[in-house]
Amino acid sequence: MAETLMRIEGPDNNGIYGILRADETPRDRLVVHLHGMTNHMNQLLEATSRDFFVAEGFDHYRISFYEFPKDSRKLSNSTLSTHARDIQVVLNYFKEAGYKQIFVTAHSLAALTMMISNPSGATAVSLWDPSTDVTNFWETNKCLTLHEDGDHYLMDYGSIFWLHKDMVEENKFYPHAKCQELVGRITTPSQMIAAEKGIFTFSAGIKPEDFVGKFGGPFELQKIAGANHTFSLEGNREALFAKTLSWFKKA
Repeated sequence: MAETLMRIEGPDNNGIYGILRADETPRDRLVVHLHGMTNHMNQLLEATSRDFFVAEGFDHYRISFYEFPKDSRKLSNSTLSTHARDIQVVLNYFKEAGYKQIFVTAHSLAALTMMISNPSGATAVSLWDPSTDVTNFWETNKCLTLHEDGDHYLMDYGSIFWLHKDMVEENKFYPHAKCQELVGRITTPSQMIAAEKGIFTFSAGIKPEDFVGKFGGPFELQKIAGANHTFSLEGNREALFAKTLSWFKKA
């Protein structure tokens, strides 16, 4: 199989960059992987996801919401809305390319974006430790400092990242309760996989069980004991991928 760095024309005169792992003759099934905030297409979760699903008979595409090329978006000018628009363009592209089934794995902030935007074109979705109340998380953990220019925040995740104020302000529209309301529109079969030591443990007063019975279509909640938010501990990813595959096989 070959890996191809692709540029897809974005909705705002931007290039959307990602890597497709596929045979010369594409398979019928594709997994589209959407990374979380500050990640990109070549980090551990993204690359090992590729290896697992390709071995299980899927083609695999992993996006970078922001990348090095000048026409790519940057984290500093990205928002939930830009993520949502790019996701829909990517799903449309691969549907037009002839894939009969398109499955989506979305981690962290990308999972939140899927929940609030409800894009069309996915056969089934797996939401990996979704960041359902980012403002709560940022405030609880004191992650943000407004820059003196007034237009950006410095986000402290150990390393310092540069966010536009629009990303911060837009997240305020989606507290945990609002997310529970919005998923009622989602009829696409959706799975949520929560890490025991993941995002829900770092935000006061929220839990993944709050979403049970709230989705508009088939839904299941799974948990992974001992897992962290990035699923980087021993055995985390194997459990994550196995639970995701089991859900996709039901579609």
